[in-house]
Amino acid sequence: SDIVERFYLLADIIFVLARLSIPQHRGTKSALEIAWLVFLLVLIELLTDWIKFCLIFKFSILPAETLEVYKEVLMTDILVCRADQLAGLSSDSAVKDKTPQLS
Repeated sequence: SDIVERFYLLADIIFVLARLSIPQHRGTKSALEIAWLVFLLVLIELLTDWIKFCLIFKFSILPAETLEVYKEVLMTDILVCRADQLAGLSSDSAVKDKTPQLS
């Protein structure tokens, strides 16, 4: 799942930063070099996600309308969440889950 992959990405970044923090005989890495390596890790993860998405979408033979429905549901969810904030409801009184309850 995506949450597991994000955890692995975070662990990879921590390992890279830990490894780069150990002084080497040739000198230490600059902050710019470390930022570049972390950026590459995140970029590789994003590219992997896009390739997986394209392959899943292609081989599942999903119609293009599926993306339109997904976009509408996503936009509705964002607007419902923001409507509570604009109405001035506190986080304690607002209902967290707007989806219908399945029984």
